[in-house]
Amino acid sequence: MIETKKVKLTRPFLLYDPVFKSVFSGNENILGKMISDITGFNYLFLENNILLETNELSIDRFNEKFKRCDFIVRVSEDNIINLEINTKTYQGYLIKNLSYIFHIFKTNSVKGEEYNENLEVTQININNFNTGNKALSKYYLKEDETNELYTKSLEIFDLSVVKCKKIYYNNHRKEVPNYIKWGALLSCKIDETDKMEKILRELLLEKEVEVIMSKINKLKDDSLFMPEAERLAWEEWEYNSIMADAKNKGMAEGLAEGMEKGMEEKTIDIIKSMLKNELGYEVISKVTNKSIEEIKSIEKNMIE
Repeated sequence: MIETKKVKLTRPFLLYDPVFKSVFSGNENILGKMISDITGFNYLFLENNILLETNELSIDRFNEKFKRCDFIVRVSEDNIINLEINTKTYQGYLIKNLSYIFHIFKTNSVKGEEYNENLEVTQININNFNTGNKALSKYYLKEDETNELYTKSLEIFDLSVVKCKKIYYNNHRKEVPNYIKWGALLSCKIDETDKMEKILRELLLEKEVEVIMSKINKLKDDSLFMPEAERLAWEEWEYNSIMADAKNKGMAEGLAEGMEKGMEEKTIDIIKSMLKNELGYEVISKVTNKSIEEIKSIEKNMIE
């Protein structure tokens, strides 16, 4: 029998998936600044072209239900950025992240009957744990001895918010790169508003700070949203951990089926609770990763 260690749930970090989505959805210009500071991409180009797409990958098999990306940003027809948030480490998280970027590359590499040689896919992994020796690392496919670049079409950035936080507060009297500030910001818990506002003022214009802090304060004071956001974030990590630790293939498949059924039922219960408390469809969709159509269907069944 596979057991998972239960921990006491605390106030979510800004980095938590439902919180991150709720804060930055609708603020593509601010998200563009974050992406620009992490990757070095031209901000003006991002600001004028950034478009958030669906946050779920297409499902190839039934038991791939939980294969989803956090944010897919299409900058142009040939340039796609995937922001993948990893709040907790577990065996297999690296393989999961790689599967996302290759899946996106595969599904966007064909134009009509020809391969799109101009396609560029970038993945930004924002990790709430230590990765490597640097706060920000950039990876390409390269030849082992000559270091010759194999392709410019795939690149991966790893940002460790744990290291960013340490660097930011240990060098608070010195100037640090903006990506360090973004990492320090994302390491804050949702009720650490003073810390977040201070960092935001170092990154954004006054009006942009007001927009983000307004969203954060509304979420922080929402007695329904925060417990559900925390619960969903924990359940997704727990699911991934169990599946990664299941060594026997048959056991893994059985666990997958049971976990999917259990989590689906819990998610529906959460949606019903939110509907009863008159939360909007868009908010519920961001928290639960269900489409508005699915939410309306659940609401219809409640009425019937």
